[in-house]
Amino acid sequence: MNRNLVYVLSLVLFWGCSNSSQDSNAPSTPPTNALGMLPTDKLSPLGDYLGIDFDNGRLKVAGPEGWPTGPRSDKDYLVQFVRKRGSKLPSITVTARDASFTDIRSSTRQNVQQFAALIKQEVGDSAIVEDVRPILIGDKACARYVKKISLNNIIADQQVLDMLHNGRIYSVNLRVAVNKVQDYVYDAGTVAAGLKFLETDEPASPAEEPATPPESADTSESAATE
Repeated sequence: MNRNLVYVLSLVLFWGCSNSSQDSNAPSTPPTNALGMLPTDKLSPLGDYLGIDFDNGRLKVAGPEGWPTGPRSDKDYLVQFVRKRGSKLPSITVTARDASFTDIRSSTRQNVQQFAALIKQEVGDSAIVEDVRPILIGDKACARYVKKISLNNIIADQQVLDMLHNGRIYSVNLRVAVNKVQDYVYDAGTVAAGLKFLETDEPASPAEEPATPPESADTSESAATE
């Protein structure tokens, strides 16, 4: 089974299991709060960590193996990785910003659905290709969505993987030609999974209500065969 199909199956497996008792004529599109899981055994190899710490010493970053760093022409991002030197697409950037909300301070397996809902409020519906959904990549709890962007008058797709740590939102942004997200989704996933936060987690808010953990979304059968 190819990697793209494994990816799609892993994102919808939990939703499909949890809705198996419902009307078989129900729509097959997962609800926006359906929890997806990107299988870590399918992630691209991670390269070496860069020799500097980012975001004022809060973060260490590594790119996919074989992806060199690109020029930092836009100071809105911390670092950029490119598939091929001199080419703008595909590329992966990492950005950081303060969260506009205080409901939660760090995204976890227990609150990732709440986190995704907060990100959805920020993002809105403008140019969205794939809606905001919660997704687990190893120990990283992310909000994922895809939107249309313009790069030097070229229309492209951008997949965003948002994570929250101590009130800071860290985004891994995959920029690709239109309809090519699936070709590089495991490269972006490995960057997200490999982020090292150098600050310890703040204590969880007493008011934070942990969500019911998802049932096991075992992707081993679908991931075992290429």
